[in-house]
Amino acid sequence: MKILVTGASGVIGNYLLNYLYKKFPEANFYGTTYKNIPNTEFNVVYFPYSEISKINLKFDQIWHLATYGQPVKFMKNWEDVINLNTKDIFDLCNLLTTKGKFLFAISSELYGSNMNGLESEPPASHTCKPRSVYIDSKRLGESILSSILPKESYRIFRICLAYSPYFKAEDNRVLYELILKGLKNNEIKLIDEGEAIRQYIYIEDACEMMVEIANKKYRELLLNEAPPVFNISNSFEPITIYELAKLIGSHLNVSVKKGAANSNLYFAPKLVKVYPERFLKIFPKYKFMNIKEGTKKVCDEAKRTFSNKSNLIN
Repeated sequence: MKILVTGASGVIGNYLLNYLYKKFPEANFYGTTYKNIPNTEFNVVYFPYSEISKINLKFDQIWHLATYGQPVKFMKNWEDVINLNTKDIFDLCNLLTTKGKFLFAISSELYGSNMNGLESEPPASHTCKPRSVYIDSKRLGESILSSILPKESYRIFRICLAYSPYFKAEDNRVLYELILKGLKNNEIKLIDEGEAIRQYIYIEDACEMMVEIANKKYRELLLNEAPPVFNISNSFEPITIYELAKLIGSHLNVSVKKGAANSNLYFAPKLVKVYPERFLKIFPKYKFMNIKEGTKKVCDEAKRTFSNKSNLIN
């Protein structure tokens, strides 16, 4: 078996590679990177994402995670985002074996203002907004896959805020930014009042959910002919940013202060909450890691990684 993970140096991609190796230790692994070669405990053939067209191989699984996950980056690099989620899908599908599967990572941002966030309901995003190129290119990517591949050959994962113990100091996603502020400043000062609501999922749960779904036959997914689209999210524990900051502050033993009202640097939605309805139909007894335990793991690892404050971004 040959497995390709694009975006292998990203937060999810790096963790997913290691998870896949535990499941398929006899497989041959390949990964695309942007800048840094990630750490793995096994042999992976890495190459720059820009050189995919030169690869003369066919893959049994292609996990397409290459994108800009941080809002400030995907808004800045919007032209690259369009190509990653549209044109590149055509090119990558040509690298699949006859019975290969294409696994496409989407963000739960697609749901926009849709309060329910269920796979059976249409996304509710708006055009002409700072984040809309990212959202709509992902939506188009889903449509492209459903047009060129049979349902047995692809899976779409709408991932809701997966967080990992392994992240970089320049990562400005909220959970990591709060941890880095606490480590650097010995306090966490929010940019606003922290009233926005989020629903996080620990990276181990996210990877397990995706791999389990990826390796089931379509008829085992209980979809009743619906497209194989799955929310990858926790089933409970929505939390405000302020509550999240207080939780992280307790792990780091630092204080938390609210910021000014109505300050939203990245045009972030006020509510990010989805439900893994389809996954839980297949695995109704699945036990998710709770946010308190998960954030403690992340904070403990961050304290080790950034014990030297010179490693923190100024």
